[in-house]
Amino acid sequence: MENKVATVENQIATVDTSFEGLRSRLVSVLEDNKSACVKINGRLEITRPVALALLNELSRSIASIGGKVKITKDVLNFSPVVVKSSCTIELPNGAVLHFEALASAEETDVGERRIYHDMIATAETRSVKRLLEETVGEDFINKVLAPMAEEVRKISQKQLDYIIDLAKKKSVLISRISKDLLGKSIKNEKELANISSKEARKLIDYLNSLPDKSGRKSLRKSSSKEKSEEEVKEEV
Repeated sequence: MENKVATVENQIATVDTSFEGLRSRLVSVLEDNKSACVKINGRLEITRPVALALLNELSRSIASIGGKVKITKDVLNFSPVVVKSSCTIELPNGAVLHFEALASAEETDVGERRIYHDMIATAETRSVKRLLEETVGEDFINKVLAPMAEEVRKISQKQLDYIIDLAKKKSVLISRISKDLLGKSIKNEKELANISSKEARKLIDYLNSLPDKSGRKSLRKSSSKEKSEEEVKEEV
């Protein structure tokens, strides 16, 4: 009897340890994947390949302790598309955990081609995200994506105008400094308009550190009609 109790306690301890490490392993999958987030209608979301990678990591983690994972996805509605994702986890100690999550997608969330196919895929990805957070018990995906938002957020028009104006005043060619600062050569305004907000701030910081034509560093101050340098850099 004592041996059986000890065995059950060991299984429970193993399960607890596995779930504690599961979140960190899932976070690693997100952080290691540069395509972990995309912007849809101004909202940051994980991509479908990343959602699948996270599900695979979940299955491997549970299998490593002798458990089983079953994932199902059902389309409940088509206008808008609503998908329910379910996760059933069978643990080696006999316990069964069940989680469910719903998510939707509309035509405005996808492109014009393969509308319903893409809507279903988007809704599935969203429901998987919520399902994983329900399983782990924490909105870890949002916490990881928050700092990554800066990587995908494009340069604002005010940042673009400010960089062009500042480069002219400092007599600096963006194509010459972008290679060292950003790791890529920006040859024209069109390419400059496609950099991220974070990259824009790097250029602004560097340009502001350079002396102007008179040999002095920029001491430009904001007026009532113009944003200050800090406001432009911080603008989203």
